[in-house]
Amino acid sequence: MRQVLNLQVLQHVVNVDTITKDKVSVKVAVAVQYEVIAGKEAEAVYKLSRPETQIETYVFDVVRSLVTTQDLDEVFNSKGTIAEAVNRELTEDMKGFGYSIVKALVTEIDPDAKVKEAMNNINAAQRDAQPPTPRVKPRRPCASRPPKPSATPTSSRAKASRSSAWPSSTVWHSRSKT
Repeated sequence: MRQVLNLQVLQHVVNVDTITKDKVSVKVAVAVQYEVIAGKEAEAVYKLSRPETQIETYVFDVVRSLVTTQDLDEVFNSKGTIAEAVNRELTEDMKGFGYSIVKALVTEIDPDAKVKEAMNNINAAQRDAQPPTPRVKPRRPCASRPPKPSATPTSSRAKASRSSAWPSSTVWHSRSKT
């Protein structure tokens, strides 16, 4: 049987359920982009029948080893660190199977629904405790902008046109034919 090998960059999303150091259940989604290394097509076909399964195994291992040592807040702040660790581990291990890891990205960190609700309540309480901020900031003149023209024209041309205007007491009459 003949096997077809895809040479495009492929993406596999791995969802990892784990627990943080502060005992919060969290789902971490990691997107791994990978491709066959040029010249290593035989290794990609004969050494590994399902690269996705191998990728999942490494991602589970790396994510669980890092997330369990961090509090939930630290996990949210270390998405880049987790992605770099996954990328480093996968790059080294998948090379022997004829695959190159293009990029690994942590695309989502999703805590348990009860934890999200509690976090939203805490944030709402913090917002309520803060004094309200003014919605409109007072405008200050900017030195780099030219001054706005005033409502009454002050240029010499404008003054001349005002002085030559018809006085308001002038009344126009139409001639009637008699």
